[in-house]
This record gives sequence, C-alpha cells and structure tokens, in this order.
Amino acid sequence: MRLLSITHWSFGRDRELLREIREVVDHESIYLHDLRTDPDLNRTLLVFTSDHEFVRTTLVRIAGLVFPRVDLSKHVGAHSRTGALDICSMVLPVPDPTRQEMELAMGTTELLAATLAAKYEIPILLTDKAGRSTEADSLEIKEGGFGSLIGQTIEADFGPCTVHPRLGMSLIGIRDYFITFQIDFESPNGGFARTLAREAIELRTAGDPHFLGVEASHFTLTSRERVRLSIEIDLPDLATPDPIIEWALDRAAREGIRAFAAELVGAIRVSDLPGATRLSVRDPQIFG
Repeated sequence: MRLLSITHWSFGRDRELLREIREVVDHESIYLHDLRTDPDLNRTLLVFTSDHEFVRTTLVRIAGLVFPRVDLSKHVGAHSRTGALDICSMVLPVPDPTRQEMELAMGTTELLAATLAAKYEIPILLTDKAGRSTEADSLEIKEGGFGSLIGQTIEADFGPCTVHPRLGMSLIGIRDYFITFQIDFESPNGGFARTLAREAIELRTAGDPHFLGVEASHFTLTSRERVRLSIEIDLPDLATPDPIIEWALDRAAREGIRAFAAELVGAIRVSDLPGATRLSVRDPQIFG
C-alpha cells in the first residue's frame, strides 16, 4: 500500500545535510514530490510517495542523518518548532481508504513512532486520525513550541515523558489529504502578512465558502526583506486555491505591495488542478 509522507525537519541552513537527504530519496521506489529548505524559517519540507514499509524505513534513515546535527537549544528560525522531526503526516492518497488500508497506515505510523522513540529517547505524540490525544493537546504543543516544553511532563504515546534536550519531541499522525501554498510579499516587516492571516481566519469563521477549512499563518523572511502568507486548505473538496489567491493579491494591490507568485508546497491531486490555476505547480508535485 502506498502512502504520501509529509515531514517537516528543523534545519534549513545545512546544504550538505540537504544533499545527503536528496541522495536517500533518489531511489526507484520513491516518487519525490517536494524537497525544499528555507534559511529564514530554518526548516526543511520533504514530501514523497512510496510503499508504506519503505516510507517508514526511509524516514528512520533520514532521522539518522538529521538528528545528530540538530540542537534545538541553539536553534533560531522564523518558524516555531517542537522537535528535530517536527511534524510527520501520513496521507492515504486514495479517495475512500478501506478499513484494511487504514489499519496498515496506523500500523506504519505507530511502528515509526515506536522506533524513533526507542532509538533516540524522544517523546512522540500521535495526532489527527492516529491520535490518542485530543486535537487541543497537539495544538497547544505546536503553538507553545520547544521552549515551552522544557521541564514539563508530557503525556507521550511513545518515549519518555520529558522532551529531549536537543531533539525535542515529534508529532506523528495520519491526515486526510490537504493543500498547502504560500505567497511572498515584498515588505520589510510582518504586519501585512499577519493581517492577511488574521483576516483569512475571520472569513473562515464567518462561513465564507471560499475559506472553508482554511488555516493561515505568517512569517517574516528577514534575509530577503519579504513576508510570507502560508495557507493550508483542509477541505479541498469544498474550497479551492484560486479564490484565496485572488483575494490575497487584490489586498496587496490595494496596499501597493508587490506580491510574488503563489507557490504550491507539497503535492496536489490532478482533480484539484482546475481550481488551482493561479498556483505555480511543478509536474512532480501532481499525483492521482
């Protein structure tokens, strides 16, 4: 059974490490959708599809490369983080997974969590459809980040009850398919992107059909004198990227702020492309 693996790693300034990861995923059994690193965020995204067992062994191998070279006690970046492997999401790339497929995905997720927890002595929280904890628990951990977890007792699903002093803790889960994209704006401070993110959430809360299932966040990219609006659509069968992109670009035009092209982050289904014509998409990012 194939799984779509989406992982966020807490490094973004080690080009040699990035090269080593690229060598690992340059394999006939892996279809690489996206591998990108950002020095301002100090974060790396890896998205690939493979057989469920190969996904697990590949992620364990990559953790073996990343973990010795990350120290969250010294980590600085625009993106918050809880662990060296910050977030790992497993997505079943089929419309209606069977019970057997869900059980295989669950088994893969739990075995990955157990392996990393035992080998590196890090606490791991299972989230989303694999979750044994509430959504509020995982959200609180994400928002608080590594610094807020030091010295705290954690109700981990695997591993110790305190964060690792270098590696923190990891959130690993099974999710429904989602779309993520980003738009950068030429601005020396984060105020504009912060305003857009707040307004996007307000529109979702108000029930605007274009913003159903939308999560929004903002970042300041200091080295480039840009700010970034990041959008995640958790209900891609109900909401599409194009109206959100048009709204954001219109807001920028009215403020006289230069906007860069909206860029897909991760992977997208073929069936979603008609509603994503304003997105910059590379062929390897398309599946299904």
